[in-house]
Amino acid sequence: MMIFKYIRAYAEFQKYAIYSRLAAKGIKNGQYQHILHENQTNVQYIYARRYESLGVLGFSCIMGTCSIALGGECLIQIVEIIQGKYHQSVIFNALPMSIVLFTILLKIFLLIGCQIAANRNPHNCNSYKAYRDDHRNDILTNTLGFLGATLSYYLKGKWSYCDPIASFILCMYIMFSWGSSAVEQMKQLAGHKADDKVMDEMMVRLINQLPCSIYITDVEGLIGYSSGQQNVFEIRINVQNSITLAKGHDICQKIQNTFEDTPGVERCYVHIETDECINQFE
Repeated sequence: MMIFKYIRAYAEFQKYAIYSRLAAKGIKNGQYQHILHENQTNVQYIYARRYESLGVLGFSCIMGTCSIALGGECLIQIVEIIQGKYHQSVIFNALPMSIVLFTILLKIFLLIGCQIAANRNPHNCNSYKAYRDDHRNDILTNTLGFLGATLSYYLKGKWSYCDPIASFILCMYIMFSWGSSAVEQMKQLAGHKADDKVMDEMMVRLINQLPCSIYITDVEGLIGYSSGQQNVFEIRINVQNSITLAKGHDICQKIQNTFEDTPGVERCYVHIETDECINQFE
């Protein structure tokens, strides 16, 4: 306890010593913090776009859980049919059949629209893909479920198994479909390595397409990883020892701006070293 008290007292002493030095230079406590607060943006979540994948991941978990629950209900219905305890409670007539058919046609139209939107914006299309997959699953669910329920209702007998079996197949399909989507989103949130093709394109752009590349003596490292639905790149380059600080900053800024203007790139961090630097890139 005495050790913690000593550490706290030492920290307080250092804090007041800093305040005293600032006051001696005419800087009031909180003056610079107030200036920084005025210059800050009012947006509470600066990089909120990267967490779009988190929403898709949560939706995938919900759909997978619902599919498992409905699959259990289908198995219970199959057992009841075998035991002769199941009684058909669904009534088919023109109105519900028309509603189901209209829903299927509407979902087809929405599926096409989502696919077109995803193709037009390939680097920010996670939401469109999620809606597309949802509409696709609805089309399959409504179509196969409608056929299974119709056969089970009108043909009776052994055809009664069509409805629960078709529903169980759909539940398993939806579960694996959204499960694969969840795995893909987890990889993006965890910082999955960028594709080799993308890395090669960025390396070619860095070496051959930038005017400032003539000052680069060596590219020590280039890594790229996902951050949500976009990529983040980190570059470490070597320059000549004679390069001034201003010129080195200009080189870094041009590389950063070029990379960040590329579609699919959220941020680019550039580290610059001299030829005598022995720091290893990790």
